Amino acid sequence: QQQRQQQQEQQRQQEQQQQLPVFSMDPDEPLDTRKVKRSVPAGMTPVVLVACGSFSPPTLLHLRIFEEAVPTLAREHKMAVVGGFLSPVHHAYGKKSLAPMKDRLSMAYLAVEDSDWLAMSPHECSLSGWSRTREALDWFASQLASVPVAVGDAPAKPGLIKVMLICGSDVVETFPTIKADGQPLWLPADQRSLLQHGIVCISRAGVDYPALVKSHKPFQEPGATVYIIQPQVSNNISSSLVRACLARGESIKYLVPEPVRKYILDNNLRDLPNWR
Repeated sequence: QQQRQQQQEQQRQQEQQQQLPVFSMDPDEPLDTRKVKRSVPAGMTPVVLVACGSFSPPTLLHLRIFEEAVPTLAREHKMAVVGGFLSPVHHAYGKKSLAPMKDRLSMAYLAVEDSDWLAMSPHECSLSGWSRTREALDWFASQLASVPVAVGDAPAKPGLIKVMLICGSDVVETFPTIKADGQPLWLPADQRSLLQHGIVCISRAGVDYPALVKSHKPFQEPGATVYIIQPQVSNNISSSLVRACLARGESIKYLVPEPVRKYILDNNLRDLPNWR
């Protein structure tokens, strides 16, 4: 019986490994744009959403916020989302709860493997060290500038895709934060750049967004844009919640995509010291 269980465990690990590509660690590797749609209806602006984060591990809520943004951007802002990317942060970011980069890349890839428009980019992890969110978004914009998109019946042409950061409201709320040493948490130039790209912000109850905008000058500059998305589904699923469940030996089924759950178990990530 024990031997049979060991064989089954080995088979599961082999199957899991067969599903994973070899992630390029070449920083000059171009962005894989195969999932980016090449046409949008007339009168719509093509948009790609980028989520930068730890993804340690990626949860269903990480994916759900993309889906939440699509109808609001289309209905209220005439924007058609043609693609979305998870961009796991480099290990040099130094966050205590980061799983090894290989594992976070694998989990992020598996989380969106079955999506026809969401993908994972290993670019941030391929760099020699941590890069700021603004630098990551600029790279995505440069890569997508050459992707042709057809608007309505017009011929497809490059340079039409608008690249925006998608995040929870907790990120936007930290823009005015000043650290203990007197320095801003977010460099003013980075704030301006991200706001010029556009930020898609998933709102949460109790946050006064008009007051936040009025209290912080970069939000008021010409071209600065934050698109507030009122989520249809509210929950508290987070990576820290998933790690806490694992530490207590509890199930994480339906908290993360099923391939991610299997990867965590098959690769014994629950035993990571920084996940306990």
